[in-house]
Amino acid sequence: MRLLSPWVCYTSRTLRALFVISLLIMSYSIKCDAQVSGTVFYDFDANGIQTPVSPTEAGVAAIGVRIFVGGNVYPLITQTDKSGHYTFTAQQVPSGSVARVEFFNLPETFSVSSAGPQNGTEVQFVQAPALNVNLGIFNDDEFCNVDINAQIITACYSMGDPLKNGSAGDDPALVLFDYNAEGEGGTPSGSPMEKLANASTIGSTWIASYQRSSNTLLVGAITRRHVGLGPLGTGGFYSVDLNNRAVSNFIDVKTIGIDTGPDPHIDPATGLNILPADKLARSRDSLAFHTAAKVGIGGSQLSIYQDTLFLINLYDRKLYSFSVQKPLKAPANMAEAQTKSFQIPHPGCSNNEFVPWALKYYRGKLYVGVVCTAETSQKKSDLKAAIYEFDPKSTSFKSIFEFGLDYPRGAIDSTPGCDATNGWQPWTNVFPKQCNYPAGSPDPVAAFAIYPQAILSDIEFEDDGSLLIAFMDRLGLQTGQDQPGIAVDDTLNYYGFMSGDIVRAQYNADSTYILENNGKSGDLQGCGINTNSGPGGGEFFCEDYWLNGLNEVGHQEITNGAMLKIAGIPEVLVSAMDPIHGLYLSTGFVAYDTKTGKRNRSFSVYSLNPGSLGKSGGVGDLARICDPAPLEIGNTVWFDANKDGIQTPNEALIDNIVITLHDMQNGGIEVARDTTANGGHYYFNDTNVPGRLKRNHAYEIRIDLNQEIQTSVLDTIPANGRLQIQTVKLIDTLTISPLRVTGDTQNILRDSDAEFNIDSTQAIVKVITGDNSQNNFTFDIGLTINNIIEENNDLEITKRVVGNCVHEVGDEVIFEIVVRNVATASTAIADSVMIADTLVNNLTFINFTTSKGTYDSSTHLWGPFSMQPGESDTLTITAKINSFQGGFLSNQAEVIKAVGTDVDSEPNNSDKTEDDYAIAYLSVPIPICTSRQDTLIIKAPDGFTSYQWFKDGVEITGATTQTLSVHESGNYTVEVDSGQCPTNNCCPIVVREYCECPARPCIPVILKKIKASQSTSP
Repeated sequence: MRLLSPWVCYTSRTLRALFVISLLIMSYSIKCDAQVSGTVFYDFDANGIQTPVSPTEAGVAAIGVRIFVGGNVYPLITQTDKSGHYTFTAQQVPSGSVARVEFFNLPETFSVSSAGPQNGTEVQFVQAPALNVNLGIFNDDEFCNVDINAQIITACYSMGDPLKNGSAGDDPALVLFDYNAEGEGGTPSGSPMEKLANASTIGSTWIASYQRSSNTLLVGAITRRHVGLGPLGTGGFYSVDLNNRAVSNFIDVKTIGIDTGPDPHIDPATGLNILPADKLARSRDSLAFHTAAKVGIGGSQLSIYQDTLFLINLYDRKLYSFSVQKPLKAPANMAEAQTKSFQIPHPGCSNNEFVPWALKYYRGKLYVGVVCTAETSQKKSDLKAAIYEFDPKSTSFKSIFEFGLDYPRGAIDSTPGCDATNGWQPWTNVFPKQCNYPAGSPDPVAAFAIYPQAILSDIEFEDDGSLLIAFMDRLGLQTGQDQPGIAVDDTLNYYGFMSGDIVRAQYNADSTYILENNGKSGDLQGCGINTNSGPGGGEFFCEDYWLNGLNEVGHQEITNGAMLKIAGIPEVLVSAMDPIHGLYLSTGFVAYDTKTGKRNRSFSVYSLNPGSLGKSGGVGDLARICDPAPLEIGNTVWFDANKDGIQTPNEALIDNIVITLHDMQNGGIEVARDTTANGGHYYFNDTNVPGRLKRNHAYEIRIDLNQEIQTSVLDTIPANGRLQIQTVKLIDTLTISPLRVTGDTQNILRDSDAEFNIDSTQAIVKVITGDNSQNNFTFDIGLTINNIIEENNDLEITKRVVGNCVHEVGDEVIFEIVVRNVATASTAIADSVMIADTLVNNLTFINFTTSKGTYDSSTHLWGPFSMQPGESDTLTITAKINSFQGGFLSNQAEVIKAVGTDVDSEPNNSDKTEDDYAIAYLSVPIPICTSRQDTLIIKAPDGFTSYQWFKDGVEITGATTQTLSVHESGNYTVEVDSGQCPTNNCCPIVVREYCECPARPCIPVILKKIKASQSTSP
């Protein structure tokens, strides 16, 4: 062949600019020519289907998606947009090509959802075009199927000391009802309720957390006036086993170093509880008035793995954590508890007066709600609320939202005199005056007490990350129903009114929040515009009022500070006094639409119940009880044609293989079986494993290689096909692929995890299951031909300049590179073919086209892709000749990588004599001035055995060395005979007569100019 010297370079600045332009063009047209696309969505009910309502399952942004086209080992990568959508264009994935799509960078705590019609798991094999390559994700904490066994538990309160064997201990302290309950609970016209615990068992509590794996609820003690604590005092936690309804003392956290303060119902002088045993009896309980929200436990939440309990200690205003194990088990001592404390920050509260309460676990973090109380300054401008994010890993707090509490609110009660004190007030230890009396004459029968003091008591997250913030009225903790004031000379009996609130804060793309304003929050418009109630003069949740029997508004702020939101369901349950219109002295819940702020339904736990707290907050927080999130393991069995242990898109998936699951913690007995289908897939889950798939448990997945399957001829499997038709015995035909050829997190999605048992009759995969929702679809099994002789491939490259090879500076030129697999045997496949193709300095890259794969102009790499026997693929590169004074410019290419052995060449060895290496040249004329007797010395490439020079196609006699002295214009070529493939068809060196040329031209051939008047110089 004829070859001339190659040089490699290009202008990187120009390439970067062109690359940016091409990306902009591609992003603009991406939706028009999408070839492979799909959506990543929240599958809250884990059914593998994205639903628009009940639940509403939105897309997930910023999920990584990579696609491997054909045999390529280097993927194209993108990520989902704000709607969860992603796409790869037809240029990236040509029509008809097979590809493997992988999803990565899932949000913390999330796993791939159960396989289903719209969820093909995190690795999917497709043939372009494929437009619904979707992925559903979920987690245990947010999983709930509202239509199947979703229930709610709340605490409720009766007045008196429940431990004195009187009527105060007989009433329910925990009740359970359906999520969709409405009406007057426990009556023929309302939804049923179940009593879970009496007051004598647990006393006054606030829901803590629910451990799904053990189906056990934890509740923690709450101190409030007139209502006694349970046997464990202010630091008590109680467990409720919902499997058998057993209620037990769990732990007094004082025993593990968490001082929650003294019981305010205990007389310090006598050490006796001053509360009566009779729930209808009265007591001043004055110390509890002053310590409300300052003693005992606030919010509590289990950790991400539900083996650590976090709690707010109101007594020292710190966040604590201690170990509770799984299933729930109280620590026996300090060492087992591993108690830790964390100082909660505040938003610059005056006089350092702040109180925390709310604690919310959400997606790996904890969120703490704090209010500035302004007790000393008594300035409403000092009232603030703040929410802090706590990272359990770094144990650091970060402020995420702060806002003032001096916004207007509606009338708490419409009674004349009681409709004036509506907005949030600085905290006080002074008992409020009766507000409902005419002409200065107090009513001794029913004195109303109103003085709202904010406690940020609950936090929930909308599906888009927006905040729902609930406030409890501290006065509800300080008062009761028909109970005396705290002063000994006060002869009135008071009815306290708990008047909380709920506000919304929109989450923004920059991770900030904006408080609702005049009923508007982000793109949502609530129902309370211009009501003079709420931030900005309106409120998003407008129907937080109660209508009396005359259909008149009696209360404009009825919420009580407890809240519950189920992911995907566009409503929030909020505790409320008088939740049902016309029903008096009741407490329960209202369900509000989170898109409109309107009321969906109402449910009362009690009404006109003697001994209850009436309107002063008769229920506590809420717990959602849903079935545990499902668990599923499995994936695919495939035919590993090239035996490399990596599953590529052009390798077939094998149906009809029986897979068995064995319990390795129970003697290895078989507990379930499945048969690969629909493209080699198999799964084990809670539905096909009797008694559910055990969590955190050792199993083995096995294939009995003595089984017979229906299959095709294994060495001629079509790309992405399925094996069927012929009956073969696995052990006679197949063996397992190499085990886990790489240990990185990417290849675990596509490598083979099977190994032989002792006698090599079974392929086994060792499995440790995760917890609820921790699905694992990485258990792939590769099977390959047993004792087959693979044929060698034969890759060769040819290159040419399209059209005339002689060009001027400024011309655009096109190089064409063709690679062929000229092998003929059916198994002579070349996988992961990668070709390096480079340009010299004086060529500026413009664009490329390719029949397969893609060309990266920054790395000069084309591929990777797979080539079947007889296949050829083409790359064309367009470049522009920039500043140059003449000579050769080259474009060279070489196969630098391929899986499989080439019969006559070795990748990436720079051997120009091999057929996997090729160079194409173009020529730019070189000036020479014969009148000055100029001489050009040109040199052919190194590494060849013989040379023959030609001028204008005529052999130059005696010109058989590597160099040639040129004295006149003409077209010069050289024939290089390496002993293997001689040729004489190269592009000529064009020498033109030009006597005003520079004295020392710089050209990319080795030359010397010799003038008659001077000696030879380089």
